[in-house]
Amino acid sequence: SDADLLREICSSNGLPEDREKLQAEAAETATLEIFFGGYPRFAHLSLFPNLRELIIVEQSLTEISTLDSCPLLEVLWVSDCRLTQISGLSANHRLKKLYLHSNSIATINGGLDHLGGSLEVLWLANNQLRELAGFEKLSNLKELNLAQNFITEVAGCLTENASLESLNLSGNPLASIRDVVSLAALPSLRRFCLRDPQYRPCPVTQLSNYSIFILYHMPRLLNLDTFDCSSRLPFELADSTVLKKRMYYAMRAEVLERTSACLGRRVTIGLAEYHKARLVETGAGNFSQLEAAWPTTRGFFTEALKKIEMDRELAWNLLNMELESGGSVRCELGTGQDWHKLVADIVSSRFCSSQHRQSGVTACKVDKVHRLHLPVLAARYQEACLPRLQTLARSTYCSLDMVAKKYQDYLFYRWPEGDNDSLLDCLERGVTSRPAVLSNSVNIADGATLCDCAKETGVGRSRLLLVKAYIGKSVQAVASLEEVETIIAAANGGEQLSQESGDEEPKRQLTAVFRMADSTSEGYSCECLGRQCTWYFLDNACLVPEFLVELEYSGRRTSNPFHQVVCGGGPAAPTPDLEPAPPVTAPYENLAELQIEALGLTRLRGLDSLHSLRTLNARSNLLTGLEDLAGLPVEEIDVSWNRIVSIDGLKHVGKLRSLRLAFNRLTCLRNELSHMRKHTAMLTGLSLEGNPWHRYKVAYRVIVINKLKELKVLDGQPVTEEEVTASMPGRFNLLSYAAHVTGTPKYISLESPTQFLPVQPPELFAQVSMLNLDGLNLTRITGLERCFNLRWLSINYNHVSRIEGLDSCSQLEELLATHNLIGTMPTGTYPALRHLNLAHNCIEQIGTGLLAPNLTSLNLLNNHVSSLAGIDKHSSLAQLFIGLNRIQDTRELFYLKSLQSLLILDLGENPIASNSHNYRTTVIYHLRSLCSLDGVPVEQDEVQSAVQLLGGKLTTDLLIEKFGHDRFYDLKELDMSRSNLRTIELNLHDRFINLRSVNLESNSLTTLNGIASLPSLRVLCLNHNHIESLASGTGSLLPTLEVLHLAYNGIKDAASLQLHRLPSLRTLFMQGNELQTTDGLQSGQLRELVLDRNKLRTINLSGCPYVQELHVEENRLKDLGGIPD
Repeated sequence: SDADLLREICSSNGLPEDREKLQAEAAETATLEIFFGGYPRFAHLSLFPNLRELIIVEQSLTEISTLDSCPLLEVLWVSDCRLTQISGLSANHRLKKLYLHSNSIATINGGLDHLGGSLEVLWLANNQLRELAGFEKLSNLKELNLAQNFITEVAGCLTENASLESLNLSGNPLASIRDVVSLAALPSLRRFCLRDPQYRPCPVTQLSNYSIFILYHMPRLLNLDTFDCSSRLPFELADSTVLKKRMYYAMRAEVLERTSACLGRRVTIGLAEYHKARLVETGAGNFSQLEAAWPTTRGFFTEALKKIEMDRELAWNLLNMELESGGSVRCELGTGQDWHKLVADIVSSRFCSSQHRQSGVTACKVDKVHRLHLPVLAARYQEACLPRLQTLARSTYCSLDMVAKKYQDYLFYRWPEGDNDSLLDCLERGVTSRPAVLSNSVNIADGATLCDCAKETGVGRSRLLLVKAYIGKSVQAVASLEEVETIIAAANGGEQLSQESGDEEPKRQLTAVFRMADSTSEGYSCECLGRQCTWYFLDNACLVPEFLVELEYSGRRTSNPFHQVVCGGGPAAPTPDLEPAPPVTAPYENLAELQIEALGLTRLRGLDSLHSLRTLNARSNLLTGLEDLAGLPVEEIDVSWNRIVSIDGLKHVGKLRSLRLAFNRLTCLRNELSHMRKHTAMLTGLSLEGNPWHRYKVAYRVIVINKLKELKVLDGQPVTEEEVTASMPGRFNLLSYAAHVTGTPKYISLESPTQFLPVQPPELFAQVSMLNLDGLNLTRITGLERCFNLRWLSINYNHVSRIEGLDSCSQLEELLATHNLIGTMPTGTYPALRHLNLAHNCIEQIGTGLLAPNLTSLNLLNNHVSSLAGIDKHSSLAQLFIGLNRIQDTRELFYLKSLQSLLILDLGENPIASNSHNYRTTVIYHLRSLCSLDGVPVEQDEVQSAVQLLGGKLTTDLLIEKFGHDRFYDLKELDMSRSNLRTIELNLHDRFINLRSVNLESNSLTTLNGIASLPSLRVLCLNHNHIESLASGTGSLLPTLEVLHLAYNGIKDAASLQLHRLPSLRTLFMQGNELQTTDGLQSGQLRELVLDRNKLRTINLSGCPYVQELHVEENRLKDLGGIPD
């Protein structure tokens, strides 16, 4: 009754129950407290008009009402009750603190909108909230506690709560670190908690990098997970760790890019080799069969390039996901591991070859398997399924392993729409669709792809997730798909929210529904149909992806000849060379057309006398250049299917109208087009397809049409007006692609910060700090000279040959200009520049025009650099990616030795990597600070082995490094003392013909091999070594040597030295050795001999008859017998 309710209020707060006395005190009462039952509804609050704080705990209240009479209320507690919604607060405009934790509130529904100007503290912990919404109008909110709810996403939320200082999200199923760090946009956030000891931790806190990522993205925090972090040390450690992670993953991404570019080039070259092999098979003059098979061959070629790009895109996305997710997603590509065989066996046993045989698909092969390490999803699966498995084990009196084997299975899942974004979302968040549809059959799970393959060519590729599933309590839908939907609707409709298990999400009794394959609708009978079924899971926590499987479907079509190249093997076909033909001669001066196809020609000499020649067909030969065609009056040239690497020799052919260079080995599009503009100005027809440009994302046709204005036909296709218009430089508003950013953006991604531009562009050029011009098909960029505050510039995937106006951008920190036509390095001074990416361009030399003292990362992948000269000017470099260039000589490594900060180096796919003996060991020896070489970590054992193998050698390269040149003809003196030398391996070749004196003192030499043939050597110092003999063999050595120092070498036997092989020796110093006798000491021209501080007991100088001066101090001689008179 109302009287009982009033009595409860009075007794709980020490107020008199008498009505008159109560009214007197109630008017002055500012605080009311009601605990532990006895107050089932709001009543009698109108007696307290000045109430400012109301605390109600553990009551049976289901809604808030009758608070209109308390307009001065500032603090309200309604906790541990049964509230299901927020209402009844419309009159409380002064409310500052609201505590509604431990209720059953599922949504906000605008119940707080009218408190936007006053509410500062809000507690909604331990409720049933599933989304972070409804707080948009709380502009003054400073503290928000939403712990122990069911919120799964926070990205894009709380953006309007700029005053928020404290946020507690502990106990929510937040699994994505990328999602959580989006809260860094809150400018006032100082206290953040995802692992409060009073609640369960969020799943994301199980990641080893969790704290690092939070501290990096939220540098203004003072408290994280109840721990004080007001010191700057944790943030500095986080910044340092993130920097190392970004360097590591950038290295892996560039190695991936290099590998893909190299595969694309090999496939393109392999196409020409395959064509040549087919030509040999069919006969040199029979082109009809090749022309008939060309569409199929071209399809193979296109398919191979498409697979390379798809694999690169997937691998890059997985790598970026691994970095951004902080380790919640990690993929391991395997080939020979046990789990790879397990997956292959599962796929093989669950694919029915009979089902699509009539349409052309007859086999399914596992191409690649990625093992997925998903700790957050695995922990969720374990938490959801382990108690159920233990319960089943106890009830059935079976072991846990037996129960797990019975109630767990591997099922196939095809993510929605099959795109990479959906796949990555599945890896990070798990299977999110409800119900989740999986199958134990490849045919059912990937039915759409199989149908597409059947309609097209009978072959195809696909990707599926192999998911570990707990099938638990499941029922079969016998009748139809509609029955499945009915069962699922009934199960979902019968859910009851419960708090009995400690605020956990309600557990469903029904785990899954399965439906067997319908054999009557398939049109054929197969025993496989009795085992194929589709599963509909109601609890997504019972699913965890474990493998990403790449499948290849094949049929009756011929296998792709380029598959081996794509998989990292050798050439497309080991092909025999055509038989070389004799040089071309000119028997007819009036010859107008010449057909010399498939003759194995390497040169085209003898054509200069054919003054009437108009058409030349030299397809399918072995030509590498066109210098023999210079000056010919030809109008049509076809040199397709050769091995031409450059057209520099094609000059003075002004009458040329048609040029076919398809399927050669041209790599620098910029240089070839520049040459054509100069020497073939009237060119109207051109074919360049099939050359290893490897610029799939660049509009190749637009580039060519822009450079060659008279072109009418390109690669057999007419040049359209639209292409001509697209190739013309257009006007664009630079500010439309710009942004103004203060400070340094915090991001952990392989993407550039220019990819995260704000929506609103700046209004003035002086405000531009970030500019993104990617993929605009630009041939020229103007206006950069006005952007003097520019810090980040990205112009990837354009046709720019040089960057104008960059000198004015003195604050530039990052420049990305990949996939362009840039031929030279930028010049100028850029004190703030740290990252420079010029991959996939036409740069030939590094040069010294760029002054960037703080440059830490330089990327020149897939250019035409042949020398590292100039790289030593960038002493701060930590990362250098220069793979897929033209560096050949190991001496180029000397330019890198001054880079003391260099940690990551990529030289892969350069000639130096394939042609140099002990390439990796040589690089590690010269650059011992490296942590990674060509994408492979450098171990300490490798460094020690390199030092042991290559250290202590006197080589020509060592001298070049010492003197800075290889001009040794004028060298007269050489001092290599105290250089830790063990052997001498000089490559003389008459290069040291004037060398007179060599000092090799204080080393560890044992022989003179390597310098024994110096023609002009007069003085040789080998003191403090371990000389045992002069050199191998018996012939004479050092014909002009007159003075030899062998002191302190530990020599015991003079005969082993074979001094008689030195015909001109006059002075010998051997003091400080261990000689006991001079027997065997022979030298016909010796005049002076020093043997002090040995162990001589006797002297015998019969072998040295012309000695005039002898020193034998500090020995053990008793007499001087043996000395000639």
